[in-house]
Amino acid sequence: ITEPAAFPKRLKVEYEATMADLYIHQEEYELAIEHLTKAIGLCKNKRTRARYMFILAQLYQMQGDGVMAANYYDKVAHSNAPYEMQFQAKINKALSATNGGAEIRKELNKMLRDPKNAEYKDQIYYALAELDMREGNVAEAKANYSRSVYWSVKNNRQKGLSYLRLADIHFEEKDYINAQKYYDSCVTVLPKDYETYESIANKAEGLADLVFHYETVVFEDSVQKIGIM
Repeated sequence: ITEPAAFPKRLKVEYEATMADLYIHQEEYELAIEHLTKAIGLCKNKRTRARYMFILAQLYQMQGDGVMAANYYDKVAHSNAPYEMQFQAKINKALSATNGGAEIRKELNKMLRDPKNAEYKDQIYYALAELDMREGNVAEAKANYSRSVYWSVKNNRQKGLSYLRLADIHFEEKDYINAQKYYDSCVTVLPKDYETYESIANKAEGLADLVFHYETVVFEDSVQKIGIM
């Protein structure tokens, strides 16, 4: 009887990362977090480690742990990861953080002034709008969602998300006319494989009938008043 060979140290990072990937596909996120954390501790390549930390932050965000998600997004933002990953980490940090709103807002406004972020303004304004909503400032949130739509010239998914948020706000306010318009715009730009696309399309269609009848009533009421005069 002989002892089995020791697991090669040079493969431990790949092993932990592979196990994490397996558990992600099985939607066993807590186990995925456990293995990915080990992979980060063992990984010597800075860029690979940053990518693992970004994925780990996403997993914490999915689990509803905004503190840990923001912590790892912040690590990525201050790493030597590619610029696009650093930028996305800053945006995701703003979307997942549960505190430090003033500091995050300051960072987002600084990002708006950076010429390198000209093509990403839609995402920055969306993140600012989400902060506004968390702080209960609905009027400013509407303005920032609208700015996000305005600056979304290439990113239809982002434009669709901003339209959707505007539609939901107006629907909650029982402003069904504007809600219908935003839902309709949302359906126009969102990719059809978006997870709730069918539900949004049905809502837009249902509201279209409501708006049609409402506008008919308003028109008839106005005509009746003129007739009486």
